[in-house]
Amino acid sequence: MSPFIIADFDKNLIASVVDIIEAEKTRQGNASRVATYDFDGLYALFSEEQRPSVEALFEKYMKIDPLAYGFKGEYLGIVPVPADLVTLTDQKCIIAGNEKIIPPQFIARDAYDAYVKMNEAMQAALGRPLFIESAYRSPAYQMFVLFYYLKQNDFDIAKTLKRVAMPGYSEHNYPPKQALDVMNVDGSSTDEEPFKFDETAEYQWLTENAGRFGFTMSYPKDNPKGIMYEPWHWSFDSRTVL
Repeated sequence: MSPFIIADFDKNLIASVVDIIEAEKTRQGNASRVATYDFDGLYALFSEEQRPSVEALFEKYMKIDPLAYGFKGEYLGIVPVPADLVTLTDQKCIIAGNEKIIPPQFIARDAYDAYVKMNEAMQAALGRPLFIESAYRSPAYQMFVLFYYLKQNDFDIAKTLKRVAMPGYSEHNYPPKQALDVMNVDGSSTDEEPFKFDETAEYQWLTENAGRFGFTMSYPKDNPKGIMYEPWHWSFDSRTVL
């Protein structure tokens, strides 16, 4: 298969798309629901002149085959945005001595109920809560996340696909196996120091207890799916509850 080529025009357009969506998230502040927008909802953020180019960009990049870049996970499908997402708010952590408010997160109902029970058990055991830094993302928003990291990685597709799954392949887009990216009250794991999470008491507790609540770590070290080690990424599957 021929390598997917990113033209300079695409790079400029991707950078513009990222800037406009980031600006919309800032405009909405802590009420932002951009992560739940379907494709039409996301396209509506652009002007009539911009929209045809943006739609063509999304359609073009949706055709990237992650299997050609070492991804070995399964295709989960493009699933419509659920109508019963639960909104999680008022999460606050401390990073470098400063309080940080985590933006609202949207979670499939079954995964949310299981998370609440697991969080209560963790707080009883450790006296510390477990926060959710990223939960549900629509397939459209997942493409924005891909564009965001492409820009961060100087448009290196192979490097980006080690970190970000394509829409339709991401557990964040798939409510039947809802992914939660977790962090503790001290801010582990943030993008700045993601791997320190596996040094925390919360991580150790999860490795010993998360299965009782239906959660598993999706991408352990040397996982067969071609995704980098993500100790913060746990997915919920009600069929695994003991």
